[in-house]
Amino acid sequence: MAGRLILPTIALGATLVAVATAAAAQSDAPTNDDPKNGIPPIGTSRFAPPTSSFRELRMIGEASPPLPTGPTVVGTPPQSLDGVRTILLFWSPFVPATSQHLTTLARSIDGRDDLQALAISLGPEAQTRAFLEALGDRAPKPATIVDADERSRETFLDPLGISILPAVVVIDEDGAVMYHGNAKESAMVLGQIVSGVWKPKRYIADALEWGARQAVLGEANRLQGLARRGQGTTDDVLAVLDEAAALDPENEVFQVRKFDVLLLDPDRVDDAYRHGRELMERFPRSSLTLNDLAWHVVSFPNVTERDLDFALEASRRSNALQGWTNPSHLDTLARVHWLRGEPEDAVHWQRQAMSHAADSWFGDDVRENLRVYTDGSLAPGEMPPRYVSPRRPAR
Repeated sequence: MAGRLILPTIALGATLVAVATAAAAQSDAPTNDDPKNGIPPIGTSRFAPPTSSFRELRMIGEASPPLPTGPTVVGTPPQSLDGVRTILLFWSPFVPATSQHLTTLARSIDGRDDLQALAISLGPEAQTRAFLEALGDRAPKPATIVDADERSRETFLDPLGISILPAVVVIDEDGAVMYHGNAKESAMVLGQIVSGVWKPKRYIADALEWGARQAVLGEANRLQGLARRGQGTTDDVLAVLDEAAALDPENEVFQVRKFDVLLLDPDRVDDAYRHGRELMERFPRSSLTLNDLAWHVVSFPNVTERDLDFALEASRRSNALQGWTNPSHLDTLARVHWLRGEPEDAVHWQRQAMSHAADSWFGDDVRENLRVYTDGSLAPGEMPPRYVSPRRPAR
């Protein structure tokens, strides 16, 4: 079964948080205006999108709008951004979960001279005061003002593309925006900002790299669609993937995608398996890549020649790396044996997959495959019908 899902577009916010966390210890990097200083080549290539195309990157590194003003309901609001990192929390008294973010923010700046915070309530003053009073005296609260007219939407939220509250905006010591995002997704980033390891330029670099990779896959999709309609060729698709692979040689997704393109071209199947064997040797420790190679051979509907010896080798390698316990990879191995006309082996490995599968939509898929291997409705060697669990989330 497929080990990963590649979509033309995905939600960026949580992805960037995870990427930035992994990169926190790396040196800072500039934007794609300076391609020689730390950004991977794919992030400075023609595939790299402008930073303005990412909502999460709007105004990063640009001067902050003036601090919002309004009636003070807690503490003493900061008066300026000079020389101090400032964390802004935009919230509403009508969103109950905000209480945790308020107390966390207050604790994060306690006793710090290099950090200040301001909570901006976009709601009526009476409801704001009632909300804060309900937290009790033991819950710390940051300095808080009320922006009852919601003017900060015009100056901060709308220009930054923020539409969900509570939201966080962080201003650096020089008065520039260094981060903004949904407060719910910002815990790790705020931890890095408070501890002084957050690197906004690295954040931008990672986003450009991510965006370029998605652009490559989107362009490959477009060209492959043209080729299917007779308005282009397989070589057009391969040229884009080869260009991207030269810029991003350790990106296995591009390499597997090239395998897929070759595999689905009746005139290039031999090239596909030649490339696939190269990938098995080049990425011998990548269980995802090995599983993808095997699964695509035994699951894609329009493959004219299924090299089941190749698929068996790739699948056995991927399962060995996973300790023969990954239900997705075991499901692939069972499918390989089924198509090879080896039903006893298929059932054995499908039962192993089921023993490790959770009670989820994926587990439903595994159980359905076991059913068709054992109920006599399908002859060994025949492709199982496509099954979609009713519990599977919509894409």
